[in-house]
Amino acid sequence: MPNTFTKAPISDGWHGSQTRVKILPSDWIQNDDYNRGTVEINTDVAKAGGDRPGIQVSNASLEVYACIPIPYGYKATGMKVAGTDSNNEVWAWEACCVGCPAIPLFDTSIVINVGTEYDFNGSANSPSIGADEMVSADTNYLLIWAETESTADTIYGGYVNIEKV
Repeated sequence: MPNTFTKAPISDGWHGSQTRVKILPSDWIQNDDYNRGTVEINTDVAKAGGDRPGIQVSNASLEVYACIPIPYGYKATGMKVAGTDSNNEVWAWEACCVGCPAIPLFDTSIVINVGTEYDFNGSANSPSIGADEMVSADTNYLLIWAETESTADTIYGGYVNIEKV
């Protein structure tokens, strides 16, 4: 069905994608480990291009979080965070905007690193929920943590895989 104002077709998913939600550099916020630190773009992109823009922390004690809403009618099934240091870890939880406890979307006994695509495979902390996916609801969102162990570590962004419910 087209939009009645523009006559353009209405697409579902995330900005027309039915398979991925992008995680942009601007989606990342710092944690509370160091109150004078900042998250900043890593480079002034040259007019000619060729640079790899991402974010960096100004203090090695900081890590970054991204809060990613999943479109209604979809579920998040996996993700990838892209960055320069493949030794840095990433974690993901189902969180909610009304104060619910976070539910891990990974097996807490394994290590997932920056640059590795992985499917949500449940969690030892929530076996009754079987958190191998996160179905979008009125109050939930995907919470992603990325480790940055150095001010030289760059997080470019990434993506979340989605499927129709």
